[in-house]
Amino acid sequence: MVNFSDIYGIRPNHDAPAKGKILVANPLIMEKYFKRSVVYIIEEGKDDMYAGVVLNKKSKYTLADIVSEAEDFPEIPVYRGGPVGMNNLFYLHCLGNMLTGSVHIGGNIYMGMEMLPVISYMSAGNRTDGFIKFFLGFSGWSPGQLKMEIATDSWGVGNLPYPYKCLKYDEELWRKSVRSLGSGYASWLRVPPSYSYN
Repeated sequence: MVNFSDIYGIRPNHDAPAKGKILVANPLIMEKYFKRSVVYIIEEGKDDMYAGVVLNKKSKYTLADIVSEAEDFPEIPVYRGGPVGMNNLFYLHCLGNMLTGSVHIGGNIYMGMEMLPVISYMSAGNRTDGFIKFFLGFSGWSPGQLKMEIATDSWGVGNLPYPYKCLKYDEELWRKSVRSLGSGYASWLRVPPSYSYN
């Protein structure tokens, strides 16, 4: 297995994955779901099982394409959270207890699946951009898998670079997240987007 630190001279920060942390993809990962992705960890299970959602990959769908009650809000994007459970729609938000039925993940981030509270919130004229982000699917790792991938520097582990804006779409989220990992990952920023390892 390729150890990417041998190629780039990376100095890993040795941060451990945990609920509420982010995973920042190594720039050599070319798989469509994870290429230059930033994954927010939403669940940490026994035996080092993890689940997360990709924060920076828009799907071709809007919320109105999926939820009929959202037809009055045609411009709200839905993101590709990962390759698992692609028929499942859910959301992250930073509205605290305003949306009933939500579960606290970490910091100011909550997760919910009930659409009625969201539709009511939007119908009252409230903003969603930066406050709510919708996802189809999630990313999952079997026991020991993620820690093995981190050990070979496929992922950097850190904290959201700006937690109070993490739900707003940002084309530069991957680069900002790499910078937040520390100077040991600076070489990742010099890899062109089209580069691949064979």
